[in-house]
Amino acid sequence: MGVFDDFVSNIPEEKKVIHSGSFSGDWDTQKSTELVSNVIAAGGINVMRESEKGGDLYYHLKECVFDSSHVDNDAVIQIRSNGSIGYHCFHDSCADKKWSDVRDMFLPKEEYVPQIKTKKKVKTVKSGSLSASIIDFYHKGLRCGLTTGWSSLDNYYTVLPGQWTLVTGIPSHGKSSWLDALMVNLSQHNGWKFAVFSPENHPIAYHASKLTELVTGGSFFGTYRMDRMTKGEVAAGSKIVENVFTFISHEDDILTLDGILLRAQKIVDEKGINGLVIDPWNEIDHVIGTDTETLYISKALTKIRLFARNNNIHIWVVAHPTKMQKNDQGSYNPPTPYDVAGGAHWRNKSDCSVTVHRPTFDRGDFRVDIHIQKIRFKHVGKVGKVTLEYNIDNGKYLEVH
Repeated sequence: MGVFDDFVSNIPEEKKVIHSGSFSGDWDTQKSTELVSNVIAAGGINVMRESEKGGDLYYHLKECVFDSSHVDNDAVIQIRSNGSIGYHCFHDSCADKKWSDVRDMFLPKEEYVPQIKTKKKVKTVKSGSLSASIIDFYHKGLRCGLTTGWSSLDNYYTVLPGQWTLVTGIPSHGKSSWLDALMVNLSQHNGWKFAVFSPENHPIAYHASKLTELVTGGSFFGTYRMDRMTKGEVAAGSKIVENVFTFISHEDDILTLDGILLRAQKIVDEKGINGLVIDPWNEIDHVIGTDTETLYISKALTKIRLFARNNNIHIWVVAHPTKMQKNDQGSYNPPTPYDVAGGAHWRNKSDCSVTVHRPTFDRGDFRVDIHIQKIRFKHVGKVGKVTLEYNIDNGKYLEVH
């Protein structure tokens, strides 16, 4: 830990201000994060790590931008919870340095001025239309998310078109199977249809068989507890699967994110789907080019957000965490968005974040904890945890009462 880490840790949250003159701009957090990422990439600034405290995001720098002898956590870029950005070096010789000095050093003015809210051209609202919309909003309120099919989970997480959800978790803890069950629930309760990019579920017939189990409640191949589905049950279930799900094939070539979204757009236009699943992130061909990985992820997640909003669909992106360390009890803690490579962007840009976690791997214990790590809007849900039970015979997730 550097001097600045101790400095931040010992300041009460309500008094935590670095230099009153070091913050600038009327930003929202999303745009501030994008701007900071662009400056870091443009300046080749070495970020040692990122951290969050009291709703503020910190980029701990290897060395001060203005004096390379100021090293090892003595300099930091801070994004406050209100979106303002600050730069601080703990040394007195850099006390007058501000975020705007860092920004202007590496980024041409025309690349950031258009993003400032006060400089942005906005569409005017016709007289009377705003008051009418406010009155309408008073009577109808915000559009709430749709049921997941699990009443216990609905208290924390619902599905709203125009948003996207990050789904993470340790490998083999059930991310994909839970997402399959969620899609089937949404189709049964809300009539939703989906496009699915899931190359790890190969071949497609294998994935479709698991969805058929969820649709029918039967076992495709049978288990010692459950008989195998009849041919009639398979025929009926497969018809439903074929109507609800359209698969984006990974067999012909390795797809980029743009390629996936291009195919998804065609499916949206032709079939009017309501949801898109990208599972997992690491199976995409990531063409980073001259960008840093952090900047590439920022741009990619912006594309996903805009695609969801422009098409009024919900998107789920499954992303594995980086290598996890066992805790003192010899088990793994539930991953958070910050445990995914490029974590700050996954946390800031997702509307919702869900972690699927099995607290134990004991034989016969099929409890699965669904951790809701982030909810952007309170009318959609709230942070919390729900425990479901996985049925190994047909892939269903049952509520624990």
